[in-house]
Amino acid sequence: MSNETKRDVFEKIKSELISNLANTIYQNGGLMPLEDATKVGENYATRYAAALPDDLPVIPEAVGDAIKIHKDYAHSLLDIFGALSIYGVSRTEPSLDYNAWIVHHADTFARAWVLGAWYVEESGEIVKLEAED
Repeated sequence: MSNETKRDVFEKIKSELISNLANTIYQNGGLMPLEDATKVGENYATRYAAALPDDLPVIPEAVGDAIKIHKDYAHSLLDIFGALSIYGVSRTEPSLDYNAWIVHHADTFARAWVLGAWYVEESGEIVKLEAED
């Protein structure tokens, strides 16, 4: 499981390209930029494709824990929003803090749910759920 973002992979490829070009000049006294760039690009294409987006949603840890639990029980996003819709109808506030956060940040919650990855608000840690079989 990798927690690399697209930006992390980009910075790594940029660094390696610069290093390879410097080594090529030193070793051969000349440049072969197309060949060197192709080698580096091929090495990173798969990593870049698998990397997480840079703009992951930021959610509280308790909300992330709720996502994990609901996914473990095979609940759907519709199940979650359906259960919370009563608060919109009754114009009351959920008693659990994480439910209140979900009600007030539905778009961010939905992105975290669909991506299966997010930043933890309190620590900045990236959480990535394992792919479902």
